[in-house]
Amino acid sequence: MQRNKLGRTRKIYRPDAKLSYQIACLQGMGTRERQEDSLGLSDYQNVFDVQKKGLLAVLSDGMGGMEDGKRVSRATVDLCLELFSPFMPDIPKGLREGLCSVNRRVHAQFGGRGGATLVLVKIHEERLWWCSVGDSALFLKRGNLLLRLNEAQNLRNQLYLKEIFSGSAIDKARADADPDAARLSEFIGNTELGDLEYSRLPLKLEEDDVLLLCSDGISDAIGDIKIALALNHPPGRACDCMEGFVSELRRPNQDNYMAIVIRCAR
Repeated sequence: MQRNKLGRTRKIYRPDAKLSYQIACLQGMGTRERQEDSLGLSDYQNVFDVQKKGLLAVLSDGMGGMEDGKRVSRATVDLCLELFSPFMPDIPKGLREGLCSVNRRVHAQFGGRGGATLVLVKIHEERLWWCSVGDSALFLKRGNLLLRLNEAQNLRNQLYLKEIFSGSAIDKARADADPDAARLSEFIGNTELGDLEYSRLPLKLEEDDVLLLCSDGISDAIGDIKIALALNHPPGRACDCMEGFVSELRRPNQDNYMAIVIRCAR
């Protein structure tokens, strides 16, 4: 299992604000032959730029079985850094229009032959905004609570809803057993996006809040309990813990995995 940790934990000092941000990143290939996940961050070491435009973090997982997932995920991240990094006077509108623009441009570049997931956070004036497409996850750990803020856009969740509204006894195992359960219902690079996942209102961040953006190579592999345990530690150590949990499982078909951990601190 190959691993490459990107950077060290860093702290942004904001003299006119209450919170600073500590960031660490993690990536690994699992048992795959190549890495198809990509991530990106705005210039988080530039204090004045963060104060003016906010902090941006984005992660994308290239879809296996389609054309060159790495190129598609990298293009998705680069477009997000281009479109979402500048100051947005109307952030919800910017997220909505930006998602559609990223999808259109990726579809035009790859002709619908490639796809990727997307999960993105923008922190501005100590408030969290986010958007996502596909099944890459966004978690918030606050105190002893671990909350997933976005919904996995895949067939499994659609089957869960079908079970709920069927009027008969809910059988979660039946949905989980479907061979296509992991198939994405939405992805970047599709002809169009039918269901836009983005925050209409911001979430006020607090001291010791921890955000985790991760591909399903982490969220599906180690689960919520181990994620919560890892996020009890500072970002760099949290990445070490998550990689340790992945390694301990020794899954023969371990997917690529990637994560960005952001801790809010005084």
